[in-house]
Amino acid sequence: MRGRRCDAALTRPHDCELVVSELITNVDRYASGPMWASVDWCATEPTIRVAHVGPGFDLQIQLPGVDSVGGRGLFIVDTLVTGLESFRRFAGGSTACWPQLTSRRTRVPSEVRAKIRRQKAEAGRMVTRHIGTVGRLVVALGVVFAVIGSQSAAAQQAPVGLGTARSFAVLAGTTVTNTGPSTISGDLGVSPGSAVVGFPPGTVSNGVIHAADAVALQAQADVTTAYNDAAGRATTATVTADLGGQTLVAGVYTGGALGLTGALTLDAQGDPNAVFVFQAASTLITASTSSVNLINGANPCNVYWQVGSSATLKTNSVFVGTVLALTSVAANTGATVQGRLLARNGEVTLDNNVITVPNCASAPPATTTTTAVPTTTTASGATTTVAPTPNLPETGATTGTAIAGLFAVGIGSALVLLAARRTTTATHRR
Repeated sequence: MRGRRCDAALTRPHDCELVVSELITNVDRYASGPMWASVDWCATEPTIRVAHVGPGFDLQIQLPGVDSVGGRGLFIVDTLVTGLESFRRFAGGSTACWPQLTSRRTRVPSEVRAKIRRQKAEAGRMVTRHIGTVGRLVVALGVVFAVIGSQSAAAQQAPVGLGTARSFAVLAGTTVTNTGPSTISGDLGVSPGSAVVGFPPGTVSNGVIHAADAVALQAQADVTTAYNDAAGRATTATVTADLGGQTLVAGVYTGGALGLTGALTLDAQGDPNAVFVFQAASTLITASTSSVNLINGANPCNVYWQVGSSATLKTNSVFVGTVLALTSVAANTGATVQGRLLARNGEVTLDNNVITVPNCASAPPATTTTTAVPTTTTASGATTTVAPTPNLPETGATTGTAIAGLFAVGIGSALVLLAARRTTTATHRR
């Protein structure tokens, strides 16, 4: 670049700098070969020349669209100068392009200024619309995540808290009566009654007999708490009177007088923490040789039967879970239980039974109540599967999902408010 200066008055040197910059940028981007620039400061008006040796190119002076990233250089140059022209010549066998112009600030035509203002306003409105749309989408996604997180946390049932009654295989309110060589693995107790009959020939292993002592008294208090917990849980499915022939996933199942003929299958679906709670408004009666089967990781520690009156396990029943009966429990000849028989107010009657407290890794909390979304089951008869609200692992992920959803709602709301404020400001300016 070369230039010379004389005594002539300068006119807006910053405009000259901008013009030189834009022209050199154009030559550098679109031309090839050596280039040079000159500024003549001695003329009445400063003259700028930018040239290059190469095939040359045609000037295209136009205002691009609102969304265009570039293309405004020559439009700016044409706006700042009084004249802009280009021509080609042969120099040393090569074609040269010489844009030549006189730099002087002129008034931009009113129609051009109006067009620029309209484009800027439209660009602003477009940005505002995008901000508002994104904000509303973020709010919607946040609500979805918050709902999913809260429902997932609700769908996971916690174990029923048994407190000190957890160690008892048999606990009665008035009397424990046994016939034959029943085998009890775990504690056996009675409170507030004190009668324990039939031991021997019945035996107690891995535990002791508590008859009307402080341990039995506290265990009965914890049974009352557990009974109320199980009875107070929200229903995920209403079941028919006969549970036989069904496969159930984790949930809270409610019915009137419940019975079991044949086999009931409890499917944990691979979740060892899956909890099954059955609420019988009156009685629970299992038929002879009926069974409760556990599959896919179902744990007998997490199966509970809340019975509004009395429970009866008939001959050779194979039963799983903890029975929490308001009145009494009777296990007929040969019935086996992997769980507990706990009667609040009445007696527990045994007849050559095997009652085994399941080996639970850790004690559940004293009381917990959760809520799940209700569904319904199909009629009994052929084998059916009941699928209430999906049972999900009780981890921090559900809480984290809900928190993330609430956070997204906050961000989206802020974007919507920003868009509204931009719209209001633009209206005031107009």
